Amino acid sequence: MAFIGRIFLMMLLLLAVVTDSIAAGPSSAERNDLHTAKTQFDLSFYTLAEQSAAKFCQDHTNSTLLLEAFLLQAKARFEQSNYVGAAELLLSHFNANDPLADEYLYYLGLTQGKRGQYREASDAFARIAKEYPASEHLLDASIQQAAALAMIPDWHLVINLLSQTNGIFQSTAAYHSRSNSPGDLVFRGFLLLSQAQMAVSNYADAEATLHRFDKSLLNPTNTWQRQYLLCRIQLADGRAEEALQNTTNLVTRAGDTMLPALEAESAAFRAGILEQLGRLNEAITNYNQNLIEGRPPARQRQAILKISELSIKQNNLNEAAQMLEQFLAQYPDSNSADLALLTVGELRLRQFEQRAGTNDFAMISTNFSAQTNLSQALSSFDTLVKKFPRSPYFPKGELDLGWCLWFANRMPECQQALQATIAALPPSTDLALAYFKLADAQFRQGSFKAAINNYETLVQKFASRLNQSVTVSNLFEPALYQEIRASLASGDLGAATNALGRILNWYPNGFHTERAVLLTGQSISNAGDPRRARALLFGFMNVVSNASSVPEVQLAIARTYEKENDWTSAIQQYERWLNIFTNHPARPQAEYYRAWAISQTGDKTNAFNCFTNFIARFPTNDLAALAQWWVADFYYGMGAFSSAERSYQTIFSQWPGSELAYQAQMMAGRAAVKRQSLRDAGKYFTELANNTNCPADLRFQALFAYADALASEGKPENYKEAMKVFGLIIQEYPTNRLAAQVLGQKACYALQTAQSSAQYDTVTTNFLEVINCPQADATATNIATIGLAIVLEKLAQQHPDEARKFREQALNDYVNVFLNEEQPEMFWVKRAGMEAGRLACDMHEWQKALLIYQKLQKMLPAPLPSIENRIQDCQKNLAHVSGNN
Repeated sequence: MAFIGRIFLMMLLLLAVVTDSIAAGPSSAERNDLHTAKTQFDLSFYTLAEQSAAKFCQDHTNSTLLLEAFLLQAKARFEQSNYVGAAELLLSHFNANDPLADEYLYYLGLTQGKRGQYREASDAFARIAKEYPASEHLLDASIQQAAALAMIPDWHLVINLLSQTNGIFQSTAAYHSRSNSPGDLVFRGFLLLSQAQMAVSNYADAEATLHRFDKSLLNPTNTWQRQYLLCRIQLADGRAEEALQNTTNLVTRAGDTMLPALEAESAAFRAGILEQLGRLNEAITNYNQNLIEGRPPARQRQAILKISELSIKQNNLNEAAQMLEQFLAQYPDSNSADLALLTVGELRLRQFEQRAGTNDFAMISTNFSAQTNLSQALSSFDTLVKKFPRSPYFPKGELDLGWCLWFANRMPECQQALQATIAALPPSTDLALAYFKLADAQFRQGSFKAAINNYETLVQKFASRLNQSVTVSNLFEPALYQEIRASLASGDLGAATNALGRILNWYPNGFHTERAVLLTGQSISNAGDPRRARALLFGFMNVVSNASSVPEVQLAIARTYEKENDWTSAIQQYERWLNIFTNHPARPQAEYYRAWAISQTGDKTNAFNCFTNFIARFPTNDLAALAQWWVADFYYGMGAFSSAERSYQTIFSQWPGSELAYQAQMMAGRAAVKRQSLRDAGKYFTELANNTNCPADLRFQALFAYADALASEGKPENYKEAMKVFGLIIQEYPTNRLAAQVLGQKACYALQTAQSSAQYDTVTTNFLEVINCPQADATATNIATIGLAIVLEKLAQQHPDEARKFREQALNDYVNVFLNEEQPEMFWVKRAGMEAGRLACDMHEWQKALLIYQKLQKMLPAPLPSIENRIQDCQKNLAHVSGNN
């Protein structure tokens, strides 16, 4: 009985221990707090769940639910993509002996997989199978392990893991094979096994793995996945036609899922096979199926790019552009609208370039088809940059917009677009192109300094890419060449020679190098340093003796001798050139300039022979007109006016419409005047005056010459006719710089007329018109003032009572011209001095006369006896007057 009592007592003690243990379990507050966190997690409030779990861990540091709370906090971080934070919690609180250990490992594997640590993820999943065979995650963990290995990729390990007959996956699959409805995990495992078998080119086993599901009841998504992988296996096995046939079923299965992503994937996959088979139009049609609302943006963008690429291959640019324009019309705010606008613009721009076929702005402006495409491209790019300023395609759109504006010859806007491009682009080939084209636009606008800066920026910024990017490297030579041109245009020879040094160093045999040397050499020569230019040209020839431009360089060397007036050396250089380059296209230039150099030595006869031979050999050459002009001038200078006239006629008949032709017609008229054929001269002059295509200045001169020719006969009626012509000139060309001379000449002719008619009032008015004309130069003013003085002397003869007054006014006018030091015109100054001295003597103003003649004598290069005599007469008369007083 005592023994039984002791047993009972022990049982009571054990019951007390258990009761105490139960009493020490989680409190209701702990359970409620953790339940709140779990509820927040289940409802997808992951931020709140993490905060609640973290607070639980802070508030209940000794709770038996602590590991569960840490796991919940880690899972909440995982769902918020805070994989680093989740891994930290899981690793720091993992306890291999805790009932939640397999759960910790499972989420650790998921987290490491998300971080790209696939080997570590595989190890975590493997531990579940090895250490926790009773885990509910066992099957999923084995598949997750295989998926992690696939990402490495280690396909052989994947196959080994999923193929072991006694392995977790195969054991589970064997159980599920009794049913026609395998679970998602089992299907996923076999799908992954088939993918691994395909990856190692074991196409038969890969296909067999999928065929085990031929009669299985799969959900629509799994059915599509099976069909998709089957098509991929067949395509990888080289059975493209069979794969294409199966894509018909693939597209149908995608429709069953009602998932736009799978429908888009199916259309793109089928299009890719058609592209591989060379059936490009069908491929485009299938890619176009993804240009509808709801398809994933990535697939829409792929479709846009592929439609463009395949259409370019077939040169079906218009059809592709129309397809994308239709997409934009239906879905203007699509996520892919920015790329569609860029692609349409580039297709239209390519069409423009094909149809234009030139960079000549004048020709482009008259090509209606090309202009239409250019407007379409410009509109697309303009819409892109205005509507989608934050698009990743914005910089490229601005660059392409700049190209369009360049072709449209809208340089200020082109410059603005390219500057926006540069501000938006990172260092890239497109940035280099933008700098280059911006500099070109500035060059075309005459902003040479800015152009030089941007050409130089291109070279400096991308010098490190000289041997890395073919496109960028190809920009350097033309950029340096353009920098040379801009430097020469702005007169900066230093910058030009600096750029030339680099182009010679980097591209001694470059496409632009020879032209750069020629331009720089010619500019140095024109700047007054022909010797330095010659040294540069000779130096280039010594380094690159086989350059294609050697003939042009040697001609440029000859021109440097011309700049120094070393005509003998120039002639010798031309002679050598003509003996070496017998069939060169530049031979006409060499022969012409040789003839010109000979003419400059004074050997007119030999020059005449050279020019006439040139005209006979090269009658259609551009220089033939200049050669004919020289011959005509030669005849004119020799007094052979009929021959000169015929030569000038040849110029304006064979080269009509050129500026030289109009000048030649003018000279033909002058030659006719010289041979005293007023009728022929008048015909030349009036035809020129009436030709609205003739420059206004020359038409003016033609009328002036015609009036002079009329007056040259000295007949009163001709003077009147000449005055009418001058009146017409003033009426037609009132602002011409020579209008005052016309007034002066008109006044002179009026004076000639008045001397026979004695009608001086009208003449006075004509002279005053000239004197008061704002455009009157020194010559015209002097003529008019002297003419007015002559009229005043005539009026003195007609009005004896007022003679003294008229003579004093006339003397003042003569003296005003004579003493005009601001605008001296020596012929008329001397004439005015002679007339003033004469009139002063006539008026017995001996002191004034003496001073005038003495000043006049100092102006003359040699003393004239007549003036000496007049000075002596003035002195005698002054002495006589003084003696009488």
